[in-house]
Amino acid sequence: MSTRRTVQLFSLIVTVCFVLSILSSGSVIAADINAQKKACSTGDKKSCDELYLNSTLATANYYDQSLVNYYFQVCNTNKVARACSWAAGGSEKNQPDKAFAYAEMACNQGDGLGCAFFANLNERKIGKESKPDRAGELYKTARTILHQECADSLKYSCVFLWGLYIGKKVAVNISTMRTLSEKLCNDNVMGACEYLGDLYRAGTTDIS
Repeated sequence: MSTRRTVQLFSLIVTVCFVLSILSSGSVIAADINAQKKACSTGDKKSCDELYLNSTLATANYYDQSLVNYYFQVCNTNKVARACSWAAGGSEKNQPDKAFAYAEMACNQGDGLGCAFFANLNERKIGKESKPDRAGELYKTARTILHQECADSLKYSCVFLWGLYIGKKVAVNISTMRTLSEKLCNDNVMGACEYLGDLYRAGTTDIS
């Protein structure tokens, strides 16, 4: 089975989610985006997630500054942790220290995506305050929160959790990995389908 390299978590996960969005949503309507903005501003995590993916589908820009600014505003004004997470992810390319601060804020408020971003930024020494030796425990925190969010039917939390497992950021047993991969494959996450194919072709319980 192929070895998967450590990469920027945000780019990896957004790419997976972007493909998922194309497969599952078809076209994007402006009214949908406006409704998602309204719901996200009240703290609805699912709407914050879908807003990011639908907006990037409409603009073909992972780092749309107007959208990132919206998340900054909702994070700062409404204290919506999920918005803080997407603000962090969307600002890493151009404002790494700000991304670090917002990822930490989101994680401290108990958001799984924020903790995953924060762990990854620390691991890669992104941000003046980053500490690579913190990454391991932060990934464990992210796993715990993402697992619960995934159980609560937050699709993109499931994708991020799978990303932690496939990137070998945290330990996972084969049964858990297979179950999550099957769930995501059924939701059109092609990477999960490919992983299952590798697993079955190898005829092994080894996920390395």
